[in-house]
Amino acid sequence: MRGFKFFFIVVLLVTLFFSCTGPEKSTKARSEKNYEEYYNLFTEATKYALLGDVSTLNRAISYYNLCISKFPEKAAPYYQLSNIYLSVNNIQKAKSYGKQAIEADGTNKWYLINLANIYQYQNNIDSVVYLYERIVALDSTNTEYLYNLAVFYSKQGNIRKSMDIINALERDIPDAREVLIMKYRNYNALNMKDSAVYELERIVKLFPEETESYGLLAEYLSEINRFNYAGKIYRELLRKDSGNGLANISYGDYFLKQNLKDSALFYYQRGFEADEITIEDKIRIVLGYLYDPIAVQSDTTFIETLLNKLKEVYPEDSRPNTLGAEYYVKRQNYLNALHELENAIQNNADAYIVYEQYIMISNFVGNYDNVVNIYKQALDKFPDKIALFVYTAYALYANNYYDRAIEIVQRGESIEGNKPDDLVQILNIKADSYRALKDYVKSDSIFEEILKIDNENLIVRNNYSYYLSLRNEKLDRAEELSYFTIQKDPNNPTFLDTYGWILFVQGKKEEALKYIERAIKNGAHNNPEVLDHYGDALLLNKRCKDAIEAWEYALNYGYADIEKITGKINNAKIICGED
Repeated sequence: MRGFKFFFIVVLLVTLFFSCTGPEKSTKARSEKNYEEYYNLFTEATKYALLGDVSTLNRAISYYNLCISKFPEKAAPYYQLSNIYLSVNNIQKAKSYGKQAIEADGTNKWYLINLANIYQYQNNIDSVVYLYERIVALDSTNTEYLYNLAVFYSKQGNIRKSMDIINALERDIPDAREVLIMKYRNYNALNMKDSAVYELERIVKLFPEETESYGLLAEYLSEINRFNYAGKIYRELLRKDSGNGLANISYGDYFLKQNLKDSALFYYQRGFEADEITIEDKIRIVLGYLYDPIAVQSDTTFIETLLNKLKEVYPEDSRPNTLGAEYYVKRQNYLNALHELENAIQNNADAYIVYEQYIMISNFVGNYDNVVNIYKQALDKFPDKIALFVYTAYALYANNYYDRAIEIVQRGESIEGNKPDDLVQILNIKADSYRALKDYVKSDSIFEEILKIDNENLIVRNNYSYYLSLRNEKLDRAEELSYFTIQKDPNNPTFLDTYGWILFVQGKKEEALKYIERAIKNGAHNNPEVLDHYGDALLLNKRCKDAIEAWEYALNYGYADIEKITGKINNAKIICGED
């Protein structure tokens, strides 16, 4: 549920630096000189603290610590340090100094409130309750403190204690909206549904002009499956304020709970047209469906209609398009995902992830032209993102733009702080590009460089050794590289085939056949390239008929060079003495 629920968040009290933090009266007699020294140090520290930038805060911290070293019994410097560290989100230090402030003076309610706020931030409700009990003991007439304690008792699960305070508050301040809402929540926690409804009805009667009151009642009635009554309240609410975005979306939830999706979608769209609901909140609603794998597959009309409504209401915002791209990726509809990302880029998307996804998906579907058309814009926007250089260089390489791939790789290499894995990826593309340009000296040199960075990279070892075997060069090095891979991963069919092929090129016919057969048995039985190698090894071992069969399988599984395989089959038939 969303929309009208009342969230009891106790506002963190940000106390001004001078609130209750002036020089304290020491329990020990001090000379006027000592008092003046403390006052001057504390005032100087507070002056810097109030300025609020990083450099002055550091000076304030130094002065407060000097106060503590000279006057450790004073509570105010601990409290001020706690406030400073809380302001920079250093929660542990804020808590530590907050505790020390209370140890020095446990009767100052501001110190107690400060530490309670920190525990609330950490969701340590038991500690918050303990501190608010101390605060209320110090100031039992303050309704704000009593109300906060009631809220935290409720969060702690101590509903009876919470209700005792709320009932007392109601006697002192009758018909207070927040008190009535707290009563409703407590009754709901006690599963006293009729009493909870009664309190919400009182709120509606007392505050008939506040549409939120109707929303609270309608949502709760829907939650407890009192749909007829809920529907009546929703209709009354929308008669008062038909364009209320939260009311329309809440009414949509009401219909969804009853699986009336067409009606739900109608009111959701009306809610999405409302300006008072931010685009961020609307996006969060759609994301709720995208995170549900069942909804992504079954509620396509619902989700796509909401996405289109977002794009209609915010035509110049790129975020609905990026949301649409995420949806289509989850549905594995990559062409539509690319279309959404293209629109996001046209709407001046400045998020890195938009460009990365666009280039990555384009590579995945083999649309390398997309990458070629956009990579300059992407790299100019994000010159320090190594992944963009990797994906771009890969697309250029796949599109036979080897010189441009090398250029991109060299730019990527120059990025500061490259991790070894990133560098290996980008050097690998560089080596492949030089190999495609038949500059084998540079290609081999780069492969060797990669292995100095990552000596156990099995993919690089396999590919490099296979390339050497295809050129019939450095076969001892190729065998050494490849043997390492099958030692590390003995059942990998790709590695087994490479090692077998290297042995074949070396003329080690029986060993070659053994390893290529192992590759076939470990999953390469439908790989046309491995089947081609298998045929070669079988023929070398004078098993002509088996070789012909292997090549025929290679053709059946889509071997690209039909003429080459047909020639091998005809040659084997001659050797075997067949027509």
